[in-house]
Parts: sequence; C-alpha cells; structure tokens
Amino acid sequence: MAILHPIIPPPVDPKVHFNTVVSVAPGASTAIDCLEVGSSKNGKLMGLIVTSSVSFKAELKIVVDGVSSNNKAVWYAADGAWEFKPPATNFITVTGTQNIGMNGFRVFVTNLGIDTADISAVFYYDEE
Repeated sequence: MAILHPIIPPPVDPKVHFNTVVSVAPGASTAIDCLEVGSSKNGKLMGLIVTSSVSFKAELKIVVDGVSSNNKAVWYAADGAWEFKPPATNFITVTGTQNIGMNGFRVFVTNLGIDTADISAVFYYDEE
C-alpha cells in the first residue's frame, strides 16, 4: 500500500527570520515577531521553531495592522523546544497592508520555569 503525500508547490519568495529575547523572568511573557509581510503580499507560514532554556508555553498568532489575532496554535514544552509545521501552505496566512501597524506572524511565549529564560524563535514563511 502506497502512502501518497500532497504535492506542495515551491515557495515564491521564501523568508527566514530569527529573533531572541533574553532574561525573561519566571512567569513573565514576551512577544516575538517575524519581519513584516510586504504590502499587498500574502504571507504563508511554512514553519516555526521556538526554543527556550526552560519550559514554556507558546501561542502562535497572526498580526494585522498591529492587532494580534486569537491563537492559531498553542504548545506547552517541558523540554524547551517546539517545532511547528502547518498542515497546509495556506493554513496560517496574513496579507500585508499599507496601513499603520505590523502585518505578520507573532509568537507569544510565557516562561513556565523557575529560572530566567532566553527564548528564541525562527519563522519560515513565503510571500506571494
């Protein structure tokens, strides 16, 4: 029996953005954003990696004109790492606008440990 996988078209304009926030206190939260999606372009999230020196909770959101959405995905990581890949290329998208405010992807991370944390995020996305 063969397992068929959907054919995924290659990215049009792939982007990678890495950001780190240091010294996040126990119980505190921080927002990590990707670069802004270009005006009139569609940003399609291809993947996200979040790492932390302690356990954490991460909430993936989209941001439109500077306003965060409801959660698109939530993860609790006792081991300090989360790798997220959407099930389809159009599963989590955002369109860039010329309005004031950021348009893109955001991960909101809460330190669940008892020590100060260094938290990093890598966003992989495509702009069409």
